Amino acid sequence: MSILGVAVFIVVVGFLTKNLQKGVAETPSQTNANLATGYLTIRNIRVDVEIVKTDEERAKGLSFRSDLKQYSGLLFDFKDQNKQPIFWMKDTSIPLDIIWIKNDKIVKINANVQPEKSDTLEKNYKLYKAPSIIDYVLEVNGNWCDQNGISVGDSVSFFL
Repeated sequence: MSILGVAVFIVVVGFLTKNLQKGVAETPSQTNANLATGYLTIRNIRVDVEIVKTDEERAKGLSFRSDLKQYSGLLFDFKDQNKQPIFWMKDTSIPLDIIWIKNDKIVKINANVQPEKSDTLEKNYKLYKAPSIIDYVLEVNGNWCDQNGISVGDSVSFFL
């Protein structure tokens, strides 16, 4: 009888573990608890940010996220890296405003960038390029800049 109980326990644990792993793979987390956080302000509007600094974090970006809170975003840190990055919307399912920042000023905004259609081949993805070497890229919900009167030339204050 006790051997049967152990066998049932092993089967149940195996079943639960398999289903838990399956759920994680199919429903990626909405936030990454390992990312640093902070906030910034533009025109006295506070934006809570998750900060990505590594190539792996940058590559993931907002992939697989189904939403983004209204006054939050993802901040890509390129400061001191002498880079002119190029972005795309791979595996991104929400429209975004891409805000390019240099010397604490907005230098370019790609407004309301739409996700790629599911049948688009990667080689045909639209690319979004920094206008020059930049310090940061901020991704927020699509149309956020228009809704909040944010434009090129606005100052950005960081609290990271």
